[in-house]
Amino acid sequence: MVWHDCKTYPPKEFGYYLLVYSYYHRVYKKQITTFTGCYYDPDKKDWVKRKKDSEGWYNWEKFSTRWRPLTFIKWAEVDLSEVE
Repeated sequence: MVWHDCKTYPPKEFGYYLLVYSYYHRVYKKQITTFTGCYYDPDKKDWVKRKKDSEGWYNWEKFSTRWRPLTFIKWAEVDLSEVE
């Protein structure tokens, strides 16, 4: 798996990628780094997610501020063809 920097080398195609990001945890009062599966939309030049109750795509501002990323760090495309 190859990791790419979100700022200097975003994905070129719309797709589902593994995304590492950081957010501010309000309970622990510190910045946390974690990862999730996320879609990238090259037309919007932004990471987007599908809301469960909707068919539309939304950027992270539409989601709760509890999980809103502060920084998108890196992404990777997972090649499942290597898995047996």
